[in-house]
Amino acid sequence: MKTFLTIILSTLVVGAAFAQGGTTGGTTSTTTTTNKGNTGNTNANWATFSDAQVSVQYPKDWELNQSGQSGSTFFLFSALESSNDYFKENINLIVQDLSMYGMADVTLDGYTALSILQLPNLIQNNKLITSSKEKANGKNYHKIVYTGTQMNYSLKWLQHYWVENGKAYILTFTAEEATYDDYINEVERIFKTFRVK
Repeated sequence: MKTFLTIILSTLVVGAAFAQGGTTGGTTSTTTTTNKGNTGNTNANWATFSDAQVSVQYPKDWELNQSGQSGSTFFLFSALESSNDYFKENINLIVQDLSMYGMADVTLDGYTALSILQLPNLIQNNKLITSSKEKANGKNYHKIVYTGTQMNYSLKWLQHYWVENGKAYILTFTAEEATYDDYINEVERIFKTFRVK
């Protein structure tokens, strides 16, 4: 159980540490395509990441990284805003096989409760802003937003959790708290394209 709970939020540490400027490494576009033409999709000029489990669309000026850092499926990094910007806002996905922790039958509500319970263990000065169960594309997910301090950054997170067929999918946006609102509209558009297959 302890390992499971640690992994639930390991993406938070990774999102903060991996986003501190510099080269992200491991970038690849081997599983991306570009949507062209008028397909009825408002994101027609975005790129698409797709594998056997999930797919997501994202703007071309975001950098895709599939290095597998800390068990991630992917990272999407925003561009640095200036030479004085040392934090790349990012989106990442972690997929957990819950059967490995003897929790194959955990529900979305149970998974969310465990995740929220662990926030104080990794995030200093954490504050839960919102927590709500949502539904999109015929699937239930849980949305949480919270703030806190990590690695000397005041950060704000948006997370969506899905629990499907014994797996948890954790899609996380990490931003500096001061710039979160500058990104959130575009990030929410990205999140809306995310699909569990």
